[in-house]
Amino acid sequence: ISTVLLIHCIAKYMRWLSGEGVPAHEKREIERSRDYLAEVERVLKYLVECLRQNGHDVSSFTIQDLSNEIAGEVYLYFLETKKFSPAYFNKNVIILTSFVSWVKEELGYDIRNWFERIKKKEVHYHPEMISEEEFEAMMKLVKENKGIRKYEEGRKRIGNLYRNWLPNGFR
Repeated sequence: ISTVLLIHCIAKYMRWLSGEGVPAHEKREIERSRDYLAEVERVLKYLVECLRQNGHDVSSFTIQDLSNEIAGEVYLYFLETKKFSPAYFNKNVIILTSFVSWVKEELGYDIRNWFERIKKKEVHYHPEMISEEEFEAMMKLVKENKGIRKYEEGRKRIGNLYRNWLPNGFR
């Protein structure tokens, strides 16, 4: 069994996600966005940072060196060092799991995906409801004056309440 460096696997994965060297029958109809590719690259950099922080020599670290202990180090790195929110923690773990699954499937390495063992954090969403009157008043502001509001005396005279994402958020 040959060994391959983790950093080489990361480079191959990023090229594959970008569509480089992917056979025509396996190419995606819609290319992945730059934002998505940047996010995956950022997560893989976190993995490399975690390995360095824990004393591993990344220049000689192979894909076969990934272990349950490494998954534990990544777990603590995301929670304690990076202090990720539950949703962002889960997103990062999913990306790492997808990466190792790709290495197993595409490169044919017989390795365990230790990141699958990391339990996802429970995410609590707290959406706030606004009344119909508040909604209509907000839409009126957005439509009529692009969010410019004049205040009474004692407060700042003009405030810009417009947010460029606001109209899209209500569609």
